[in-house]
Amino acid sequence: MAVSRRFDEIVADKVAARRLFERREQAARFILDGLDGGDWLEVSAQIARKLTEQERTALLITVVKSLPDEISSQALDALFDPGVPMYDAKEQMHAANFWADQASPAEIRAFVSAGIKRMPPETRQSMRTWLNKGETP
Repeated sequence: MAVSRRFDEIVADKVAARRLFERREQAARFILDGLDGGDWLEVSAQIARKLTEQERTALLITVVKSLPDEISSQALDALFDPGVPMYDAKEQMHAANFWADQASPAEIRAFVSAGIKRMPPETRQSMRTWLNKGETP
């Protein structure tokens, strides 16, 4: 009886892991569709349905941290009023790093591409220049 219950737990864990992978893969596909000229309002709606709040927050912070310091400061100022409780940066970065470690190359590419596409044109150009130099942060 205990062996059968353990087997059922293992199967349930594998099913849950597969569903998590499929959900994230679908979100990455929606991001890629947006980059290919899709409807960004629909992309946002699908991402909200496919990714958890923690996953979306980790993605946002990852993109903000990828910006030059002066721009990331402006982005954070725009996101968080002084009256709004601040997030725990250490915990969120841990979550972002965890996501990046688990993400497929397609997921990482899709998220970085979506972040760059949302930058103002002059920032996007400076980001392209920085990336073309092959520097690492």
